[in-house]
Amino acid sequence: MWVYRTMIVPAAVVDQCRALAEAISPPGAGSSMWEVGLSATGQAPATHYVSAGLIGADFADLLDNPEALAEVAAVPVEQITALLSACDVSADPVAEALQRTGLRLVAHDEPI
Repeated sequence: MWVYRTMIVPAAVVDQCRALAEAISPPGAGSSMWEVGLSATGQAPATHYVSAGLIGADFADLLDNPEALAEVAAVPVEQITALLSACDVSADPVAEALQRTGLRLVAHDEPI
């Protein structure tokens, strides 16, 4: 089963989030998350990153349960709790999440 999630993470923890997603996802499934940069002005540097789309319901359930996520990822629950509290995870469409957080897509000089 799949569910839609928009996940906005601060640039300071994006590498941790990517590593965690890879650790709890099937091989290759978490490696392309959080590649789109965001900032308050829409200009670089990115202060946050967004990943939006369908994820496994089991992944979504873990995002709502820090204790279970910590156990699966073999990471202290305090670290998971701090990480999740720094992120914005919702079922909102990207446009709504960006409006709510006051962030914009970072403009690119070249097509991506």
